[in-house]
Amino acid sequence: MARQKSSAPKDEYGWESVSQIVAEPNFPDLVRAQAAELGHLGLKPNPDFAGMQAQEALGRYRVWTMRRNRRLVGYARFHISLHPDYQVPFAFEVGHYIDPSVRDMWVWLRLWRGAEAALRALGIRYVAAHDNSRNPLSGGYRRLGYRPVSVTYLKEL
Repeated sequence: MARQKSSAPKDEYGWESVSQIVAEPNFPDLVRAQAAELGHLGLKPNPDFAGMQAQEALGRYRVWTMRRNRRLVGYARFHISLHPDYQVPFAFEVGHYIDPSVRDMWVWLRLWRGAEAALRALGIRYVAAHDNSRNPLSGGYRRLGYRPVSVTYLKEL
C-alpha cells in the first residue's frame, strides 16, 4: 500500500537572529498585531532592533521562533543575564506572540516547551515569564510548572 503524503502543516522551531526576523515580510504585521493586543496599556510600539542586535551579540537576547510552512507565525523573546541578587543564569521573557490564525493553547505549549528546552541547553536555570492581563495564560504557565511569585503593576508618569 502506498503511503499518502501528509497535508498537516509543518511546524519548525528554533533560535533565530534579530536580523533574520526583522527581514521577514510578515514581521511588521506581527508587531502591529501584538501592539494592538497590548493597546489597553496605552503604549505605542517603538522597537529598538539595533539595541536588540547589540544585546544579542553579547549573548543577552534570544528569540525562539515558530514557523508554519516556513512562514513566521510566532516567537518568544528573552533577555538573558545572571540574576543580580542570586548570581544564577536567568531568562526574562521580553514578550511572546502567536499569530491568531494558528493560535491555541497547544501551539503555545509547543512553542514554550521548545523555548524552555533550548534555554536549558544554554545553561539557563530559571525562566521568568509574565502574563498579559487581557489574554491570561496562567493556566498554561502552571501546567508547565511555573508558580506566581509577583504581580506587576504599570503606571504612566
